[in-house]
Amino acid sequence: MTALQLCVWLACIFSVILHKSSLKYAGIHASDLYKLTKNLTAQYTQSLCGIAKILSKEYHMNILFKKIINANVADICALKVFEDQKSFVAPNTVSLAEAFASRNENIFAMPFGIYDENTLIGFIMFGYDTLDEPNEPEIAKGNYIIWRLMIDQSFQGKGYAEPILKKAVEYIETFPAGRADYIWLSYEKENARAREVYYKFGFRENGEMCGDEIVAVYSLKKE
Repeated sequence: MTALQLCVWLACIFSVILHKSSLKYAGIHASDLYKLTKNLTAQYTQSLCGIAKILSKEYHMNILFKKIINANVADICALKVFEDQKSFVAPNTVSLAEAFASRNENIFAMPFGIYDENTLIGFIMFGYDTLDEPNEPEIAKGNYIIWRLMIDQSFQGKGYAEPILKKAVEYIETFPAGRADYIWLSYEKENARAREVYYKFGFRENGEMCGDEIVAVYSLKKE
């Protein structure tokens, strides 16, 4: 049964119940009651279907990580966050340049375009192990990092964060660069929204810092 069919079914049941119960009241003609229940059915069907569309959208999200190639690189570079978020994430052009430079130094860096089916909605980049930089946290050694993650401003607030993070964990659990026990990432102290999203998903701050950013860790260990 589809979400739309469920809505119609529930609305019809509500209409029948209301119709039968209302016959008990004196002074209401059956034809008038029918018109009333018909109108109410339409109203409740519309409301329920609105909810169903939201639920169906989330259910039918098909998050894919696609490699960056000549065909999509310009579109990925054109992705944008809101003005007040620009200090929290580097432009995708910078991220791609860092990935290129890292690979030239034999450092694992894997950038992807984030798609919902065929629609480009964001960018993510993974790293593995340490860069041997002085401000790196201890957790970096032998573990994966979600190096960059951004969702285009046009697709924020639509429930994409959790399914994207689930897909990220699925990808890392293939251990493309080697085995690991943890995923880590970092965010600015002022980025309260990121902190909330990552905490809700299961990342926990471990007390370390990466430069001026707070480190949060997700365990890959199976209990």
